[in-house]
Amino acid sequence: MGYRKLSLTEVRRLFLISLGIGVIAGIYYLLSPYQQCKREAHIQYPEIQEEAVIDECLSRSTK
Repeated sequence: MGYRKLSLTEVRRLFLISLGIGVIAGIYYLLSPYQQCKREAHIQYPEIQEEAVIDECLSRSTK
């Protein structure tokens, strides 16, 4: 089975596609309800432990 080298255009296309997927995943992660809950909890209670934040946000998301 012979393999061929990728052209520069194909490499650029693959790079842009993977970059786009990463950007979309990052935006979703930042805007997800869980992350918003974590930010709100840290703003309201700056001294709160991370475990309590996780428990609170997970209990909110399952309701």
